[in-house]
Amino acid sequence: MSTKRLLWLMTGGTFSCPPADRGLSPLASVTQARRMLSHCGISDDIDVEVTMNKDSSDICPDDWELIAAKIDANIRGYDGVIITHGTDTLGYTAAALYYMLRYPPIPIVLTGSQMPFFAENSDAPQNLKAAVNLAKSGINGVMAAFGGRKFYGCDIYKADSVSYDAFRSRRGELDENAPPISGEYRPCLTLRKDVAVIKVTPALIPEMMDMLCGGISAAVLECYGCGGVPEILLPSIRRAARRGVRLIAVSECVGGEIDLNRYAVGEAAQDCGISGGGNIGVAEAVARLMTNF
Repeated sequence: MSTKRLLWLMTGGTFSCPPADRGLSPLASVTQARRMLSHCGISDDIDVEVTMNKDSSDICPDDWELIAAKIDANIRGYDGVIITHGTDTLGYTAAALYYMLRYPPIPIVLTGSQMPFFAENSDAPQNLKAAVNLAKSGINGVMAAFGGRKFYGCDIYKADSVSYDAFRSRRGELDENAPPISGEYRPCLTLRKDVAVIKVTPALIPEMMDMLCGGISAAVLECYGCGGVPEILLPSIRRAARRGVRLIAVSECVGGEIDLNRYAVGEAAQDCGISGGGNIGVAEAVARLMTNF
């Protein structure tokens, strides 16, 4: 069997933090990565690049464009790509890359950890091993490996702030026996960044809704249940839609999906110009809007 050649993009996160009792801060480096690979007994042909050194709370769409451009520039030269990333926004980055790098010919795998790599009993070594194995698998697409689970990258979310088994997906786990993703590789390396996320609560008033929809081109409206939207917000939704703001409704619930036709309030919102997002979550909806999917 020929040796797989992999590219590892380090972005920071807890994974790359030196152990400390408090005030963790990432210090990713190529030297650190080589120590990590040696610690795990990984001897594969892996090139390492420190793309950035960020707490994932600071990740933004400019960073997604940078990561996507790095992958696109190297996608024909490697058999797989690994991205180590902080956990807080890993789901957002995975969704963004899933839609920015449509139908990639190789595996692109995100991972991270809840504890610094060299901390006692850290989950990082096992997650790195899982990511390397998935990147060598030949399964094409943007994916994530974390806590003994493997996911499609389009819709994962952090379900626990401390557990090593931290991530879940509305679409279930990766089926490694599924047919390869087929389609022409179509990178979208520039994002539409004026996209907002608006959460419906009993305290959301029309004036606030109008303000939040001002100066943007699209918004994700996180609604109740199957798509419950307060009647008082309908004029604001209509005004935004008439200005050309694209609006997608998603549910605050993890299970089930948006069905705007189930209740009269949902039908009224749909008539005002909002479309239902089905079973997708906030991160996937944001990615779709930013890539004009």
